[in-house]
Amino acid sequence: MAYTRAPASDYDDWGVDGWESRNLIPLMKKLETYEVHPGRPTHGYSGPIKVSSGGGKLGLFDEFVHVGTTYHKRSFADDTNDLETCNVYSVRF
Repeated sequence: MAYTRAPASDYDDWGVDGWESRNLIPLMKKLETYEVHPGRPTHGYSGPIKVSSGGGKLGLFDEFVHVGTTYHKRSFADDTNDLETCNVYSVRF
């Protein structure tokens, strides 16, 4: 199963009272137990949905990120679900 979040600005752009990112982030944090990186402020660590990296990784992923960050000039991010990061290279396995 895949797990992903949109950037906070996407929620804010809806323009719907009560659905701004500042209101949704606490709810998102209550839902998840983020097992990828401890101590991230936009993630929860005691919710019913377990979020992990999956555990499998091939060397090809590192090569893809290297080529992308070298020639396409986008940066690498280890957390694309932090509600701020977008348009970056990341490995999800």
